[in-house]
Amino acid sequence: PLLSGKISQSSLYRTYLKSVGAVKFSKTILSPGTHGKNIVGNLFFMAMNGYTSMDAYKIAWQEVHARLKALELDELTARYDKLLRLGVVDQSVVVNELNSLFGEENMDERIESILERKQNAWSKEELKKMSSWVKKGQKFVTNPLQKAYQLEDDYFKIVSFEMEAKRTAQLQFGKDYNQLSEQEMEQVDEIAASKTKNLLPNYGRIGQLGLLMKAVPVFGTFISFQLESYRTAYNTMNIAMQELKDPKLRQVGAKRIVGTLAVQGFNHYLMNALGQMLVPGTDPDDPEDYEFIKLVMPHWAKNSQKVLIGAGDGKFTYIDLSASNPHGQIERAYNAVAKGTDPKDAAAEFFIEAFGPFVSKDILFSTVDALANNKNSYGQPIFKGDDTAEEIFTKTFLELYRAFEPGIVRSATKIAKADNKVLESLGQMTGYKPQEVDYKKQMYFAAREVQDDVRDMVKYSRAKREYKEGVITRSQKDQVFEETSARKLKAYQTALKLYNGAIHFGVSPKDARESLKSAGIPVYIINQIQRGSVTRINK
Repeated sequence: PLLSGKISQSSLYRTYLKSVGAVKFSKTILSPGTHGKNIVGNLFFMAMNGYTSMDAYKIAWQEVHARLKALELDELTARYDKLLRLGVVDQSVVVNELNSLFGEENMDERIESILERKQNAWSKEELKKMSSWVKKGQKFVTNPLQKAYQLEDDYFKIVSFEMEAKRTAQLQFGKDYNQLSEQEMEQVDEIAASKTKNLLPNYGRIGQLGLLMKAVPVFGTFISFQLESYRTAYNTMNIAMQELKDPKLRQVGAKRIVGTLAVQGFNHYLMNALGQMLVPGTDPDDPEDYEFIKLVMPHWAKNSQKVLIGAGDGKFTYIDLSASNPHGQIERAYNAVAKGTDPKDAAAEFFIEAFGPFVSKDILFSTVDALANNKNSYGQPIFKGDDTAEEIFTKTFLELYRAFEPGIVRSATKIAKADNKVLESLGQMTGYKPQEVDYKKQMYFAAREVQDDVRDMVKYSRAKREYKEGVITRSQKDQVFEETSARKLKAYQTALKLYNGAIHFGVSPKDARESLKSAGIPVYIINQIQRGSVTRINK
């Protein structure tokens, strides 16, 4: 163990680990949408590596189907046993990370241990009834869903293994896989297994850094998957380049590179073209339109690849194309640089996107921190100053409930509330969910952040006081004013972009002005904004 001694053995630490595991279990295994995203994400890997042989998909299905039967008989097929020994299957990053958080217990054993501790608190009849419900839940919900998640991963890993084995047998030995000698087959199996483990996420490959970061789950959600995203992206191109150097494998390397470029091209250019057809006059790739959209996005979607599917009446609807892309974080880091207008800001955003997943707060810790600081993920206050004790308790409970809320409940609620239930259902099952943004509402919060930043620029106020006290000269005071004014002007350029973005998406000038005013932007600045430029800061 990477953490030893009193910390790792303390009941508080172990309880926290299990709580983190419970949150992640509810958001992944108990979320049909996450199962759908798991499949979509694996399809990205299949396309990038040129896995187009239908025979490989057929063999993979036969193996998974046999495994489903074997689960009841507690047996394994000979081929599946080989894949297990080679470390190809049973290596789901999500499932194994959850198991590591629960320690020796799995989720079901964790629930049973809770019931055992409640024996003295509940009557025998209540305990019997609860135990019955738990066993039904284990049999019909948690166990099947966890096994399904593992098998979803295994299916695509088997496809990869079959494709790589077929390619290697043909190119290295000039034979079909089934015609290889036992020694040749072992050699091909090792090569195919190695490539599969390097091209697809594999829990056994996360390394010591991943194990260390998981041991302290205060920061980052599913660190293992993020590490594997970077590792597989590098390996895909590295393996392709190595194959290009080998005359026998050159065709495979070229296919891998073409597949990678084709996937990214489809995700970017074709989907963007579709968005321009649906929402004429707005192009997320246009620097100005990109800024208008980015300013009112939640922090996790600011640099995502997006396609607009509707706009009007001060609102727009978009789909986050990076959400189900297994290399979406790399895409966001690239967009931060490629589409950034200010070099310094672009560099800062690149590092945030590239390394943010490893230092961002875990779901549970983030919820506790939000309650402590009275600010939700959108920057809005959770409690109001005049809230009663009962209202504070209710809001606290709701925030904690959202952290533990099973994904299936959240998805079902969104589908029930959606006007277009078919589109919402497809979005929930694939990760490509339509998200509506009320520009007027979001510009208020964004403008308030601008004004908060300006209020933090107190250097000039201090300089005026020091000038009156004779500590500094007038020229020094004026220099401070110029420096502070330049920073304030830059901040208010964001408010100007917010106003122009609001008008672009159909917010009336009157409503846009009111949002800026409500956010605390000075009237003289708003007047300049409505004239088209901010050039003056009052002393």
